[in-house]
Amino acid sequence: WLVGEVVFVVLGWLKKSGLTRVRSIFYLCAAAGFGLLVWIGVIEWSFRYALLGALLLVFTVSAAVNLLRGRPAAPRSRRRLILGGMARSLLFFIVCLPAILFPQHQNIPPTGDHPVARFEAVFSDASRVDPYAESGEKRSLRVEFWYPQDGDGAYPLILFSHGSLGVRTSNETLYAELASHGYVVAAPDHTYQGFFTTDSDGRVVMIDQGYVNELMKEDARKDPQNSAILYQKWMGIRVADLELVLDQIRLKQADPQSEVVYRLVDLERVGMIGHSLGGSAALGVGRERGEVRAVLALEAPFMADILGVQGGDFIFNTAPYPVAVLNVYSDSLWGRLDQLPQYARNSDYLRDADALTPEIHIVGATHLSLTDFGQTSPILTRWIDGREPGQPAVEILKQINQLGLAFFDCTLKGIGEWQVDGAALDCAEYAAAGGR
Repeated sequence: WLVGEVVFVVLGWLKKSGLTRVRSIFYLCAAAGFGLLVWIGVIEWSFRYALLGALLLVFTVSAAVNLLRGRPAAPRSRRRLILGGMARSLLFFIVCLPAILFPQHQNIPPTGDHPVARFEAVFSDASRVDPYAESGEKRSLRVEFWYPQDGDGAYPLILFSHGSLGVRTSNETLYAELASHGYVVAAPDHTYQGFFTTDSDGRVVMIDQGYVNELMKEDARKDPQNSAILYQKWMGIRVADLELVLDQIRLKQADPQSEVVYRLVDLERVGMIGHSLGGSAALGVGRERGEVRAVLALEAPFMADILGVQGGDFIFNTAPYPVAVLNVYSDSLWGRLDQLPQYARNSDYLRDADALTPEIHIVGATHLSLTDFGQTSPILTRWIDGREPGQPAVEILKQINQLGLAFFDCTLKGIGEWQVDGAALDCAEYAAAGGR
């Protein structure tokens, strides 16, 4: 398209003509080519191409009208030709931005034997007023499940919490991998703390601006007192959200008319996963709820363990963490955990040989590439993280899938063997002991 516009500007400059007929034929061919690529499956139709498709439709109609009228091309000034070409090129670039920022890609196929099904629900908490809602409405969450479609029996439940600006599908490749191997995965949108979600009426609910301002201004090194207040606020909301999901699933199980996914859940074998702020919330639930046996924290501080501030330092809950934790870090934080006050407890576990908290550093990963965002938007991932991942996003996600599956197979199913600081953990013995 851009090359064509340049050619038309050059030829139009020489002939002082808009080349209406030739340009119309070009637009019709471009639209036909785009439609053919969609039809044969080279281009997978999605939101990425909606604006481009609309633009091509407008240009197609205009071109068809011009050709049917058959009017000769009117003379045009060279200045108008150049400005017109630049305007159309800029417009084309703008409508292509979604496809540039979110390029088409192939999802990582699950490796398990179970086909994966999905289900959505909305859970409301009658006991909580949503702190972000102006109308005093009750807290409500959209929750999505991934589960074995051919499921027969009870499967361990994995509950996921997305990052500070994320969405429930943050690590969808990991959910599908776990579900294909016999797990039920539930991921809520933390309403107003996620980029967007939809309510029970299907209306889009965007992230709360006040919450965004809190994130932007928070600095644990400069003002730990303010950070401690915000951490307690954020963790209070998120931990309650995750506990709501657990409680609602338990209630649904007691209803014989409820959807099949609830009856597939074994609530005595629960694992938690979270990324960043969501990982902190997952760690908070792991300390509070007895049915939780294991937590996979993707680059997350023990934020829920922060009790206050004394002498400019955070005061942490020093009671041993009650369940197994797998902390996964990227290049973004590995090697500088001691420099971040909110990660002080993570550093303590690194030095504690007796702690059941293996620490894994994925070399070449960045903070956001620990999520599917590294694959869905490589450009934005690089820009937000401030660096280029040292290995392809798909390889990072495959490593996370393998780690997560092996970790939960050991801690929730008693399958295989898990290495903790070079020592082998008997998974069968560990799972039989309730994951503790």
